[in-house]
Amino acid sequence: MEDPDNKKLRSTPRNADDVISIVMPYVTDPKDRESASLVNRTWLRADSETRDHVTMALCYASAPDRLARRFPNLRSIKLKGKPRAAMFNLIPDNWGGFVTPWVNEIALSLRRIRSVHFRRMIVRDLDLDVLARARGDELEVLKLDKCLGFSTDGLLSVVRHCRNIKTLVMEESSFLEKDGNWLRELALHNTSLEVLNLYMTELTKLSPRDLETIARNCHRSLVSVKVGDVEMLELVRFFNAAVNLEEFCGGAFTPETPDKYIKLTFPPKLSRLGLTYFGANEMPMIFPFAAQIRKLDLLYAFLGTDDNCKLIQKCPNLEVLEKLRSTPRNADDVISIVMPYVTDPKDRESASLVNRTWLRADSETRDHVTMALCYASAPDRLARRFPNLRSLKLKGKPRAAMFNLIPENWGGFVTPWVNEIALSLRRIRSVHFRRMIVNDLDLDVLARARGDELEVLKLDKCLGFSTDGLLSVVKHCRNIKTLVMEESSFLEKDANEMPMIFPFAAQIRKLDLLYAFLGTDDNCKLIQKCPNLEVLETRNVIGDKGLEVLAQCCKQLKRLRIEQGADEEGMMDERWGADEQGNEDLGGFVTQRGLTALAQGCQELEYMAVYVTDISNESLRTIGAYLKNLSDFRLVLLDQEERIRDLPLDNGVRSLLIGCEKLRRFAFYLRPGGLTDVGLRYIGQYSPNVRWMLLGYVGETDEGLMEFSKGCPKLQKLEMRGCCFSERAIAAAVMKLPSLRYLWVQGYRESVTGQDLRVMSRPNWNIELIQARRVPEVNLGDVREMEHPAHIVAYYSLAGQRTDCPPTVRVLREV
Repeated sequence: MEDPDNKKLRSTPRNADDVISIVMPYVTDPKDRESASLVNRTWLRADSETRDHVTMALCYASAPDRLARRFPNLRSIKLKGKPRAAMFNLIPDNWGGFVTPWVNEIALSLRRIRSVHFRRMIVRDLDLDVLARARGDELEVLKLDKCLGFSTDGLLSVVRHCRNIKTLVMEESSFLEKDGNWLRELALHNTSLEVLNLYMTELTKLSPRDLETIARNCHRSLVSVKVGDVEMLELVRFFNAAVNLEEFCGGAFTPETPDKYIKLTFPPKLSRLGLTYFGANEMPMIFPFAAQIRKLDLLYAFLGTDDNCKLIQKCPNLEVLEKLRSTPRNADDVISIVMPYVTDPKDRESASLVNRTWLRADSETRDHVTMALCYASAPDRLARRFPNLRSLKLKGKPRAAMFNLIPENWGGFVTPWVNEIALSLRRIRSVHFRRMIVNDLDLDVLARARGDELEVLKLDKCLGFSTDGLLSVVKHCRNIKTLVMEESSFLEKDANEMPMIFPFAAQIRKLDLLYAFLGTDDNCKLIQKCPNLEVLETRNVIGDKGLEVLAQCCKQLKRLRIEQGADEEGMMDERWGADEQGNEDLGGFVTQRGLTALAQGCQELEYMAVYVTDISNESLRTIGAYLKNLSDFRLVLLDQEERIRDLPLDNGVRSLLIGCEKLRRFAFYLRPGGLTDVGLRYIGQYSPNVRWMLLGYVGETDEGLMEFSKGCPKLQKLEMRGCCFSERAIAAAVMKLPSLRYLWVQGYRESVTGQDLRVMSRPNWNIELIQARRVPEVNLGDVREMEHPAHIVAYYSLAGQRTDCPPTVRVLREV
């Protein structure tokens, strides 16, 4: 008996062409399709044969017959005619955008079309008749979106010939209404309609009885109906019949008798609603099902502010709300409604010059101002001009100050602006000072005046303040969301000022301490205040003690990066301490003790990059046992300790790789003797999913590298440094790694010619040699020349070998 699963496949692909034809239908993004079609003729043909939808932003961008030849199997097409400016009456009606040539091509060639969407185009009755007769019952979707030129005769032809149509849309289209026969025809002969959209049309001959018939005949499928000005009480029977209706828009109310609408009931599944021209008196009829409303369109509702609030309070599950601020009563109201949507400052400036009404509207609705020079206006003048500002950006010194071309005492004081904010601009939520002089008193006044309402404070390239001022800000502004002091010069007092962070430390998710002058104890004190920390970046001065605190307090930690810290003056006392018995302890360094505590306490870790002073096999086993979500692990063993007691780390790295099955990126940079050939074999054997790997000072002989290359099936990028391998072994290993796309090696047993590397030569594989060189390096003021060993760089490239190599790079040509 045939396996039923086999029936799902048309056939087993026999070659690459078959594979492409199977895969291509699942590539749906047009940009991805476009890129794929440029690969070669096979991909182009596959795209041509499997493309089922095309959207043309301008119907003149291609000839219809050309498109039909390019995509003969289209099932859906969307065409846009007039430019978008036509929506604002800026384009003449007869500009163009006729559907006739496209309809003729659909009838002639595109015989699989199921869905047609015309937008801002001119459609004639003959076009609709040709389309309907050509596609017949196979046409499922017809959207005439903001179109014009047709009449109800054309619609009658569509509904007569296309009995299986599921979606019929004419929203905002302008057409001639001769009679209502087309809707009657649709009601009597269609049983699969899902969407009927006649919204914002001027149809007056719609029969509520026909809508009721549609609801009864299509009661299983009908989910969305949008109509024009149909009296709501005439739709009672329609609502009763449309049991699966989820969306309704339109309707009309008689204001003289509002009470009669209170008992009006709606379909049980209705969740998207847009009633036109209804007011507060009719609003209670919505309350019984308001809790299930997901989308509410109040664009054409006569509701005041209080009524809007009352209705919205009844809709706790609302996801989409469309609403004008208020119903315009005159030209002034229209301007006040439109002005908030004018955001460009230049447009605002031009609008404010029209007359006093436009000036007043700009004044009342402007919520942000940027001043390129703080002296361009007096603070009180700006406050009178724009009293409702919520955001203010001020620039002080000219840009040349960034290059030390302007004296520091040139000017740009924020004091008068801060005083005005405190006095008049009481809606300010965001303040941005750039290249200005800010003192602690300014920050204190600002913080006390705005309090918890201040959400954004940016001190950008500013100077003059200290951590005292910042402490005042964080004390009084508990809801601040953005605090920026980039490239600012301010007085940082001792670590006792760290408590300025404490008031909001519990909400910190990411903490960057890479450039903080904090010792081990200060790191611990701060971390204890951040129980919700997810990302921490710091230096190894955090020490084992800091990692133990981290393990106890930060159970949600996902990313940890510990960089090597320089021995800054004053930090050595923090690094060296003593344990409880008085024995010397590596107080400011990371060792196996801290890593073990971290692995046991922070089991959500996904990324860990650490510089360690000492390491053991047992600590690596602990990481493998507890950190099951780890996908990126990077460890560098420093040379600060003369002797590491537990080398080599063969068994530890084996346990880590076995336990951390999600690893995709792995760096293991040790010291000579850190890993034997056995450990290198373990890395290859237990890294099935690793795609990037950095190895330093691992292995003992070429045999170890060859054992390594038997594994790592998904390794794409390999970097090695300080290894003992020969050129021939490196080349042979590369040939065994099936997914490798990039190789970098520094410090290997190089030969004079590099000819042994030709073993890995193959098409599209570039091999480059960078000769050894001496490079000057500065360390604590001393300049010394350091020897940089030779490099190998090899990589795949469809572009062939480089032609811009400098003299220090030698390209090995393919044999």
